[in-house]
Amino acid sequence: MNDHNLADFKSALNSALVTINSIEDGLEVAFADLRETEIRIRRARSKFFPSDYFADVAWDVLLELDKAERLGQVFSVSDVGLDAGIPLSTLLRYVAKLESDGFLVRTQDPSDGRRVHVSLTDLGRGSLEKVFEAGASARAKSTKHRIAANDEESMPIICAGG
Repeated sequence: MNDHNLADFKSALNSALVTINSIEDGLEVAFADLRETEIRIRRARSKFFPSDYFADVAWDVLLELDKAERLGQVFSVSDVGLDAGIPLSTLLRYVAKLESDGFLVRTQDPSDGRRVHVSLTDLGRGSLEKVFEAGASARAKSTKHRIAANDEESMPIICAGG
């Protein structure tokens, strides 16, 4: 391979890497949007339905910790409860269960011994990623099916010159 071909190859490779990085950045934004949408929908539904219809405390805790992590925040147990609207006694039971199952960890606040921080573990973070990847995949498939159905419906019109 001569110098000119090598330079072309390097340029093409750099261009491909830029494209891949751009796609990865787009996916991160899309996943963050999915998460935020999930939180907004969960909060909005409480305005229209009794709150006990949708008691999914563990999911609310995981979503709040994920949001805090993405925003670079550290949440105490009470912060999670306040943001998600979960009574403290209920929250403590679920935090204990999520911790024993390995999805989150509690750590003592070094500046205030009375405060306990909670954060996702690698298992918790990875499990959330998989859920949202599956959701994004399902949404993409649904969109492709709708587009394909619309294309099939419009095909006779196009073929007939309409």
